[in-house]
Amino acid sequence: MRTATDSWRLWRHVPPFKLRYFIGSRNASIHRDPPIQRVLDAGCGNHSAIMTKCWLPQASYVGLDNSDYNNTPDDYAMMERFA
Repeated sequence: MRTATDSWRLWRHVPPFKLRYFIGSRNASIHRDPPIQRVLDAGCGNHSAIMTKCWLPQASYVGLDNSDYNNTPDDYAMMERFA
């Protein structure tokens, strides 16, 4: 039986929609674009920090949200700052 936590793990194999633009340009055989160094995520709920750091591990991540919607302590550990 699948649980709710199993459904959000698909992002480990398929990039989330909001990151496809940034990741797609980096998958080419010749990397001409500079690496993404900073991410400001407005509306960073639903494990967004873990998903983003999985696909952009070198980037500094700052989360911005009006509440801590569906985030865990692991999500906050991935953030440089949460406001």
